[in-house]
Amino acid sequence: MLTNPIPLRSTAEWSFFDRIQAIPHVYGKSSVAPLKYSKDGLEWAIAGHSIDGVDSVIVDDVITNTYQHTNRADNTGQQIATIRLRKAPSNSIVVNCRGKIDPVIGGLMTNPGRIIWDVLANIGSVSVLITQLDQFILDTKDIEFAGVLDDANATLRSVLDDLQRSAGAAASLGIPKIAVLYPQLSMPTDHYIHGEFDVLDITSLSSAASVDNIATVMRVNHAYNWSVSEYGGSVQYKCPSAIDKYGRIERAIDAPWLVTARDAANLCQRLLKYYARPVFTSTFNTSKINNIPSSAYISFSHPYSPLSGNLFVKNSEIDLFNSETQITVESAYGPQPTVALEYTSTRFVDETTQLFISYRDGIATFTVRDDFGDPLPGAIVTVNGESRIANASGEASFVLAPGTYNIVISADGYITQTVTQTISASSGISLEPE
Repeated sequence: MLTNPIPLRSTAEWSFFDRIQAIPHVYGKSSVAPLKYSKDGLEWAIAGHSIDGVDSVIVDDVITNTYQHTNRADNTGQQIATIRLRKAPSNSIVVNCRGKIDPVIGGLMTNPGRIIWDVLANIGSVSVLITQLDQFILDTKDIEFAGVLDDANATLRSVLDDLQRSAGAAASLGIPKIAVLYPQLSMPTDHYIHGEFDVLDITSLSSAASVDNIATVMRVNHAYNWSVSEYGGSVQYKCPSAIDKYGRIERAIDAPWLVTARDAANLCQRLLKYYARPVFTSTFNTSKINNIPSSAYISFSHPYSPLSGNLFVKNSEIDLFNSETQITVESAYGPQPTVALEYTSTRFVDETTQLFISYRDGIATFTVRDDFGDPLPGAIVTVNGESRIANASGEASFVLAPGTYNIVISADGYITQTVTQTISASSGISLEPE
């Protein structure tokens, strides 16, 4: 079932379309290239479902405020989200929107576990209960996802792979919890031990180390922009002690659903601290017939195994004929290494949405926003060598005479940007950068 193409509706249901395209599903805060919905080019379909709202619309590379967003039924009776423009675009249109509303708890659907459940159960019609993902939803409660499903040739398996890779997880219909964070540096405190095994319980022990997956430098690409098909940011960490031992071995992980540089950095550090060491597996048989699921944790110790402690169960199989259970556990070997940030970068995707300036009574107030129009507190605005830190509303104020200024904007996780702006004495409204 997971090898089947993801069953997205297509524009074939809209008889006026010239070519067949998948109608997208949109999650979180995403940039979407909408589908033309009317012959006159004034109405455009954003998603094949209702959305939480529209933050901005860019027509022919210029932000427009003359649009109307509507959630409504299409000609087949299915819910869609559309925008209507006053003037048809000549070349391009991009919509920055807030996507699907969670059908169970309401609000914007951004949690990795809830998105995995929605993709499998509500789009893919797979028999998956939301309760099977309860632990994963809790484990990923601080991770923000966003993304667009618009590839009719993509399989459920490939979409699930993108989602699990973006969260740093393992996901399969063959494990009871559907998805678990993997690898983990230690057993999470809110998980429990499914069994205890020591030398008295263990037979047929074998252990092996894998050095093929060692990485001493890890990069995570994130903040994918579906409207232009490119990543908006990347974070790279290095492990100096592992570089000294194994050399510089680089690995890149594409995490298209990860939104923030913070989440990308957390994922990058977790993966590097694990894979900068040899990864050992120990497989053993035991007469304890325990129904221990894969992805659970057990307490394990044996003098002939390099692994001990609370370990992740990679595989577990019960052999009723021989009255045994075969279990494979896995862990990185050796002390957890120290890693260091090598670089981080995030582009301002659309510069015209990033800086707004108001000028009144000799005071220029600069408002810094991210590419979704949200305030960017903590950003540093520098004018004529004088710097201010933006407040919670993304604002920084300066006493300035009318004139033309080079304004430098910098923020944690963003590439420093310089904007040239002319401030007029008559300006009393927000201006956009030139």
